[in-house]
Amino acid sequence: MELAPEGELFDMIANSGKFSEPTARYFFMQLLNALSYMHDIVGICHRDLKPENILIDENFNLKIADWGFSIPLVGQNGNSKLHSYKGTLGYMPPEQHAKKAYSGKAADLFAIAVVLFMMIT
Repeated sequence: MELAPEGELFDMIANSGKFSEPTARYFFMQLLNALSYMHDIVGICHRDLKPENILIDENFNLKIADWGFSIPLVGQNGNSKLHSYKGTLGYMPPEQHAKKAYSGKAADLFAIAVVLFMMIT
């Protein structure tokens, strides 16, 4: 695993308070690019994206960690819908809380939207 000497995004938010718009945009664009790669190129979703699972390297590049709940986007029966209740409550989309089938891509996007909200507030 790569070294992430700047620690977790969670600690950065907790120690600095809300980010400026350019800083939040810098980190959020990295998250969007990471999602695009893992969804469209690799074909997996993470399902537990949160600031504690986002590490920061010496150049302030984000590194996504803790892939324990990741799963292929095709789902268990190949219809691209997921049914398992995995992740951290505060970052799960409403359909997952309702125990309904959900899109892994949408769940990851919802989670990083919550992360963005945390960064700017």
